[in-house]
Amino acid sequence: MNLRGVDYGVVQSFSGLTAFFDEGYWYHRFLTFCPGFTLKGIGFVAKTTTLPKRDGNMPLRADGITPVELKPKCIYVDIPKGLAMNAVGLSGPGAQFLLEKGIWQKRTDAFTLSFMSVAATPGERLKEFSEFVALLKGHLKFFFAQGRKVALQINLSCPNVKVHSNNIVDEAHRMVEVGAVLNIPLIFKLNLLIGVDEARAISRHKHCDAICLTNTLPYGSQPHGEENKIDWQDLLGMDESPLKSFGGGGLSGAPLFPLLIDWLCRAKGHIHKPMVIGGGILSAQHVRQICEVAQPGSIALGSIAMLRPWNLVEAVREARRLIR
Repeated sequence: MNLRGVDYGVVQSFSGLTAFFDEGYWYHRFLTFCPGFTLKGIGFVAKTTTLPKRDGNMPLRADGITPVELKPKCIYVDIPKGLAMNAVGLSGPGAQFLLEKGIWQKRTDAFTLSFMSVAATPGERLKEFSEFVALLKGHLKFFFAQGRKVALQINLSCPNVKVHSNNIVDEAHRMVEVGAVLNIPLIFKLNLLIGVDEARAISRHKHCDAICLTNTLPYGSQPHGEENKIDWQDLLGMDESPLKSFGGGGLSGAPLFPLLIDWLCRAKGHIHKPMVIGGGILSAQHVRQICEVAQPGSIALGSIAMLRPWNLVEAVREARRLIR
């Protein structure tokens, strides 16, 4: 995917796949023994950060970035069904801490940062985003090539922080106007609760470079479109979320894929900006299906690394074959 003359790759990670600095997680070391598993060649997208430090639901060590628990209680995985749920809640040390580490600034490849405001109102979220933009702008001069190889993903849809916008289009446009001063690609991350018309309106703003679809789906919700329905009780085999104590969590993995395909079919011909498309991609066949109904700028991979790691290499290879 080429944005402002920079190639960000035809395969990208979802934010958080390899944590804040591409260091990965402990289980990735064991997966290196799994035939067909490697994270090399996948464009890095950093775990979403908030402006202030945020405890969330996943305890972190003193370094501010490493999970305390080997198997965090706020993550639920059902490998046979190919699904996962998480209620991490954007746990992290905050943007200033991460930027002052100086690790991102040393990268020489094209990569993407991810930010979300968790303030309660649109006005407060815009103020928080403005403060983040000012902070990032002050650090961009230390990035490789004056920041020309870093993009910013604006996350509008994390289900675990209970932030809702009644006018997501207006809020997105206000944010992108503020973010334009960074002079780097700006990408909006959305989920399947948003309608095609809303996504189209967001994408049409002159400062929006791309759309990323899809984020996790909040427990108990139904995706946009009457034909898409989830029987949550049947899906999970229980009448409440396994992450109820953490607020419910968000769904990823196989159940999202048919919903994603349906959304893309309805969006065909309506969105003309590059799209980073993912959500339940667990095989090369899934990559082919996406390319049959859409023209992705890039494919986003996430849960495949945990749920079907043996399919990862082939999925990446197929994306490189099909996406130009």
